[in-house]
Amino acid sequence: MAENSFAVYVFHPVILILVTAALRGFAWHPLAKFAVAAAVAVPLCFVASGLLFRRIALLKRVL
Repeated sequence: MAENSFAVYVFHPVILILVTAALRGFAWHPLAKFAVAAAVAVPLCFVASGLLFRRIALLKRVL
């Protein structure tokens, strides 16, 4: 996880916005939405950085 932390830091806003936009239609308590968004977004950020962002040639040099 440590080697992906900078990539997660850079790309987490995009992933977090997508997850929260997907949860917009649910009429849940805001704290429940926060818990679900966090439980989905954190692992998704690390998986995306490890499997997707760090394998792109241009980003590999930076990240």
